[in-house]
Amino acid sequence: MSTWRIRYRDAHRQWRSEPCTVRTKGEAKELAVDMERKHERARRGLEPLAPRDGGGSLGDLFRWWLKTYSQPRTSFVRDTYSVTKHFLGVGVACTVMLTIGLTAYGRGRENGRAVGENVAKRECAALVAASSWANTPDGQLAYAFARAGGLGEVARCAGRGMVSRDGWCMVLSERGKTIARWPMPPVGARSTGDSP
Repeated sequence: MSTWRIRYRDAHRQWRSEPCTVRTKGEAKELAVDMERKHERARRGLEPLAPRDGGGSLGDLFRWWLKTYSQPRTSFVRDTYSVTKHFLGVGVACTVMLTIGLTAYGRGRENGRAVGENVAKRECAALVAASSWANTPDGQLAYAFARAGGLGEVARCAGRGMVSRDGWCMVLSERGKTIARWPMPPVGARSTGDSP
């Protein structure tokens, strides 16, 4: 029996080449067509798709190795003992859980730091903008208005002659005519109160 190499596309549309033990070149071609057909069916969802990483756990891989390769050998008992002791025991499970836990902790810590830095940057930008606005004529006027105790009334549209309609605060004359109007601040806006 001779060894032939077959070439086919797998379920992930990647070319694969592997040896096979068939008697003739025709059988090798048939096997390649069958393999490609099988993988095409898996790609279309007609058969279960084999995972790229081989699937299963490390323990499953070791058990498969013991059954497939080690069982015919004379060292099978020693191999089984070594694999069970070093790779299938409780120590491995603890090591894996510790590694997963430390990885999750590290990622959570990095994400938390990044979120905190972003919040701090936004707050800093808001403070810089507020301090820049405070040095403008409008900001100085608002500060004087706040010191006099009238900024809270204006913000709430609660002063004498003020009426709130459709999101606007309007100052009305005694006859009901609008003297001035401005949009009301959003409901969630911070109020500084009547004094600075």
